Amino acid sequence: MAGLKRRVPLHSLRYFISMVGLFSKPGLLPWYARNPPGWSQLFLGTVCKGDFTRVIATKCQKGQKSQKKPSHLGPLDGSWQERLADVVTPLWRLSYEEQLKEELHVQKEIVKEFFIRGPGAACGLTSLYFQESTMTRCSHQQSPYQLLFGEPYIFEELLSLKIRISPDAFFQINTAGAEMLYRTVGELTGVNSDTILLDICCGTGVIGLSLAQHTSRVLGIELLEQAVEDARWTAAFNGITNSEFHTGQAEKILPGLLKSKEDGQSIVAVVNPARAGLHYKVIQAIRNFRAIHTLVFVSCKLHGESTRNVIELCCPPDPAKKLLGEPFVLQQAVPVDLFPHTPHCELVLLFTR
Repeated sequence: MAGLKRRVPLHSLRYFISMVGLFSKPGLLPWYARNPPGWSQLFLGTVCKGDFTRVIATKCQKGQKSQKKPSHLGPLDGSWQERLADVVTPLWRLSYEEQLKEELHVQKEIVKEFFIRGPGAACGLTSLYFQESTMTRCSHQQSPYQLLFGEPYIFEELLSLKIRISPDAFFQINTAGAEMLYRTVGELTGVNSDTILLDICCGTGVIGLSLAQHTSRVLGIELLEQAVEDARWTAAFNGITNSEFHTGQAEKILPGLLKSKEDGQSIVAVVNPARAGLHYKVIQAIRNFRAIHTLVFVSCKLHGESTRNVIELCCPPDPAKKLLGEPFVLQQAVPVDLFPHTPHCELVLLFTR
């Protein structure tokens, strides 16, 4: 056979493999056997039909009946099949969930490399977090943030305070604009040393803490636990001792908190809700607590739910809606532009009664 030249059509894989298998030397190819009984006849007969896969799966001893053709190559026991699977599909030994975790780890390392030593290093990131979610908006409680590198918090200097910010906490990204916004709120509240400042939806507590030195006490309510922890840290770091912050839904905490303060002391309320506005029970509690004579409402979206809040604050008493206290009157509206070159403005509303 050494002197015979024959052109092998490479486009026919089965034909090519069968020819190589027929003329290979012992031990050169994985499917070559050292002529066990009954093997040669089965091998030659099968490859001539072009069914190479059956050669691997159905080798048998002479005189034995052929078993039913299996749906796979059989158990992987460190043989050539196992080595081939390791090369072609290196993750075959892992479950699908484990495969995803392994691939996700690779992607995290790629992102870290981009921001640490790659083109992204120009951004000068101090913290890089990763969150896995199937939703457009997901909290830390639903899917915890994972710190890929850097500090676990962002620290900001604002109104002479050092502020700590967790990854899930809300904070205005325009620092100079935020300072103007909070100064405006402080001016409209008119707080003094005899006043309790009630900061509803307080976030990281910046509004209340920036006014703490001018009031007798600051009471903050915030749904997000991480933000409340930030507010407490900021108060302690800046030496503010006349503040307390409560975690939970304002509609559940506020009524009980107000009852504990019925001692005739004047209360000024500041509300800074999300776009969904204030819960109806919060409006009820504010309306029905007579000690609240001043209310500053910070709105990032006045139309929609915030408009409903304004109507409920200013409408005549309505026993059917449990709005028993005297109505508030809108005294002043101050727009603050935190987002230049856009039509969006924060609107600060002053209500008194």
